[in-house]
Amino acid sequence: MHKGLPNEGGTQIFGHQQTDADVDAEESWEVVSEAIQTMLRRHGYPRPYETLKELTRGRDVDQKRIQRFIESLDLKNGAREALKKLAPRNYTGLAAKLVELYAPAAETSSKHRSR
Repeated sequence: MHKGLPNEGGTQIFGHQQTDADVDAEESWEVVSEAIQTMLRRHGYPRPYETLKELTRGRDVDQKRIQRFIESLDLKNGAREALKKLAPRNYTGLAAKLVELYAPAAETSSKHRSR
C-alpha cells in the first residue's frame, strides 16, 4: 500500500498528502465564475461580466451560492447541467489550453539535461 509522507500543514487522505493549498483550491468557488461567464456570453446573456462581478466581488462565494445561481439560469442544450458539474477541484480554466498553444514542450538540450 502506498502512503504519502507526512507534510506540515497537511492531512493524509487515501494515500495522498492533502496540503493546505489543496484545501484552499477546493473551497475557492469563485474560480468557476470564469466558466459561468463564458457560458453566459455564448448564450447571449446581457452583461455577463457585470453579473458575475455582482455575484462574487466582496462576497463569500461557496458551492451553495454558485449552485443557486446556476439553477436560476435559463440555459439550453445541456449548458446548465454542464455548469452544475463544475467545481474548483476539476476546473482549470484555459490554463492547459494556453500552455499547449503558447508554451509547447521544448526539446531538451544537452545544456539543460541532468548531470
